[in-house]
Amino acid sequence: MKKITIIILILWIFTLSFTYLIVKNQGLQSHEYLVNINRIQSWLKNNGINELKKELEIENDLQGNNKDSSAAVIELDLSDFNPDELGNIAAVKILNLKNMNQNTAEVFLTAFEPVNYRYLYRYLAAAEYLVRYQIKLSEHFLYRNFVYLALLLTLIFIFFLSLYYKTEREILTPLKNASELPQKLALGQFKSIKIKTKNKYLKKLCWGLDMLQEKLKVEKEKNYQLEKDHKTMVAGLSHDIRTPLNTIKNYAIALEEKVYTKPEEIKRALKIIISRTDEIEKLSRKLIKSSEKDLELDSLDSENNELYLNEIHSRLINIISEKTERLPIKLEAEKPHDNLLLQADINLLDQLFNNIVDNAIKYGDLKKLNLNYRSEDYYQLIELKNTGPQIPAKELKHIFNSYYRGSNAQDEEGFGLGLYISKKIMTSLAGDIYAQNTDQGVKIVLVFKMA
Repeated sequence: MKKITIIILILWIFTLSFTYLIVKNQGLQSHEYLVNINRIQSWLKNNGINELKKELEIENDLQGNNKDSSAAVIELDLSDFNPDELGNIAAVKILNLKNMNQNTAEVFLTAFEPVNYRYLYRYLAAAEYLVRYQIKLSEHFLYRNFVYLALLLTLIFIFFLSLYYKTEREILTPLKNASELPQKLALGQFKSIKIKTKNKYLKKLCWGLDMLQEKLKVEKEKNYQLEKDHKTMVAGLSHDIRTPLNTIKNYAIALEEKVYTKPEEIKRALKIIISRTDEIEKLSRKLIKSSEKDLELDSLDSENNELYLNEIHSRLINIISEKTERLPIKLEAEKPHDNLLLQADINLLDQLFNNIVDNAIKYGDLKKLNLNYRSEDYYQLIELKNTGPQIPAKELKHIFNSYYRGSNAQDEEGFGLGLYISKKIMTSLAGDIYAQNTDQGVKIVLVFKMA
């Protein structure tokens, strides 16, 4: 702030000095002087030059044709002019360029200017005369003009200086303070800002920033508490699961080592194992629900490797065979027409195929599964169809949402995550997955991108 003030003061002083020089130099070029000089010049050119020649001849005769300075220079008698025609013209001398010598020219052109007087020179080309006008300067006029201009410039500088101070105080300083807030918010530093300003727009901005800061502060505290509760719950559930797991492990070892030989003892041990398994399932359900935030699966660490379609087909057939081995389901699977190279992640394929096969079995009528292949543009489609009830049309677009369970799944176990995870896996592989109703059941379609 002080630096700007000093710069403005220096500019003000410099401008005043420059203005004074301009006013002083322009005083000689005022219209009043020019009009009077031009009037005398016109008179000399038209009428007066002949009289001057006669006077010069008489002067030269009296001096015996000795062409010195007194013969070559003559002073014009100003008594023939009225004061209005002369104005500030104090004297007029004329140099005859034909009769002059070096000494005469030097004296005429380098004559000392008296105080408050200035010399102006005009040339009479036709007669070859040089006229020198001695002008008496009106210091009062010059200083008066300078004072007026200085006062005007001072007012202008005061105006801009006041405008700068006002802008600095009401806009620049508040904006500077407000500009530091986003960085502090990003670093998690919440501190109330107090900005004094009369600008209504800046007041509104500061009010909005304060509201944003308070909102972020509340959300941060809320998220911290939720995260703390979440970790506490997960730790508690993990501890609770360990107890029935140890019980199951102990009874399983006892059965393996034939500690129990009597049928009633074996039956009792199996009931305990089943009971503890139900307990673990309940705890797992709570654990999954409490981990909903962690199961958002916004991004999967997938490796887009290149796999042949025949290899993918083999893995899928193996999984279907394992899951339908003891079920009365007939599998009709066609082989791929071409052994194309697809973008896939071998580490995620098993999880993907397990999810869609489980759903096809769980929500079908356990009669038949169909596996088909077809190509569209640069994509390979794998279709898995089951027979049984269809999915209501209004529910089709929701079955890939997290924790969504359709109307046909109310009596089935599960959390509504299988198809959601499958959707995320296919998205990470630059592919897609969708469902369609068929005449006999439901069809799940996997869309793989060709490598």
